[in-house]
Amino acid sequence: MTGFRCTSMFPPVTRNAVRFLGGLVVVCVVLLTQVATRSQAKEDDSESLLPLAPNPPIVTREGLPLSAMYWPSKLKAQGSVVVLLHGLNGNQLDWGQDFPKKLQDQGHAVIAVDLRGHGQSTGKMVGMGNDAVEGKAKAKASKTKARPPKAAVEATSLKARDYPLMVTSDMKAVKNFIFLEHQKQHLNMNKMAIIGAGIGATVALHFAELDWNEPPFEDGPEGNKTPRGQDVRALVLLTPDADVAGLPLPETIKTLRVPLLQVAIMFAVGNKDKLDKGQTKKLYEQAVTPDVNKNRMYLQEYNSADRGCRLLANNLPTQQHIIKFLDTHLSKINSEWRDRESKVGKKPAK
Repeated sequence: MTGFRCTSMFPPVTRNAVRFLGGLVVVCVVLLTQVATRSQAKEDDSESLLPLAPNPPIVTREGLPLSAMYWPSKLKAQGSVVVLLHGLNGNQLDWGQDFPKKLQDQGHAVIAVDLRGHGQSTGKMVGMGNDAVEGKAKAKASKTKARPPKAAVEATSLKARDYPLMVTSDMKAVKNFIFLEHQKQHLNMNKMAIIGAGIGATVALHFAELDWNEPPFEDGPEGNKTPRGQDVRALVLLTPDADVAGLPLPETIKTLRVPLLQVAIMFAVGNKDKLDKGQTKKLYEQAVTPDVNKNRMYLQEYNSADRGCRLLANNLPTQQHIIKFLDTHLSKINSEWRDRESKVGKKPAK
C-alpha cells in the first residue's frame, strides 16, 4: 500500500521571509500609532477651542463677579482678541453661538461679557478684585474689619454712576483677564477689538479712549517703556446709544478719530430704525475726517428696522461686513507678541 503524503500549497517559509514579515508588522504598528496620535491631537486641538468660562473668573475691582464666555484663539500668541458687549437689558446670549464661532474660525479669541446688572452679572460683591488694592490701600485694608457683601446689582436698579463703572471697572477687569491670557501667550492683547450694541457700543468707545490714555510703566527710557494700554485697534458699533448717563460721546469721538492712533471704527444701523433718529450717522460724521482717516471709518446702513445685536440676523450681510472689517483692521496689523509685564524688579532673562 502506497503511503499518502500531505503536501502544502505554499512554499516553505525561510528565515528571511520571517524577518520580512516581522518588519512589515512593525511598520504597520508604527503607522497605526501615528494615525491614532494625529487623530488624538486633532481631537485635543478641537477640545482646546471649545467655549469655556474664563479662568480665573473675571471680578471687578470692587468685587463684582462678571459672567462671561471665552472662545480661545487657534493662533495663540499671534491671535487677536474680540470683546462682545450687549445692549441695555441684554446679555452675552444675544450674540448666539454661531457669530462668536465664526470670529474664532477667523483666528480671533472671543470674550462675550455680561455687563454689571445684566445676565448673570447680577450677584453680590464677593470681595476685592485682583487689582483692587495696592500699596498703602492694601495696608489700610488689612487693618479694616471684613464688611458684608453689598446688595446685588440688578439692571432694574442701576444708578447713573453704574454706567461709567462699566468702563472703569467692568472693562478694566475684562482687560486684566486678557492680560493674563496674553502673558500665557494664548493671544496678542495689542490686537484688540470691541463689538458693542447699544450701550455696549457706548461703553466700547469710552473704554477705547481710556485704554489709549493709559500711561506706560516707568520701567525704561522714553520709547522703550512697557505699555499698559493702547491696545484697542478696532471698534464695531451697532446702533450706539448716545444718551447713556455719564458717558457723553462727542469728546470721546474726537479723541479716537486722531490719525496718529490709527483706530478703525465701523458704525452700523438699520435705515428703518425709528429710534435711532439719525444718531448713528451723526456719530460717523463726527468721527470721519476726509482725506485723513476716511479709509478707517465706515458707515454701514442696512435695509432693516432692527437694532443692536438683531442686525446680525442671517438675512443681513452684517456678519460678513464685520468679519471683513476685522480682517483688514485687526488681523493684518503688524504687531508681534511681547512681554507686557512691567520690567521693574524683574530679573533680566539669561
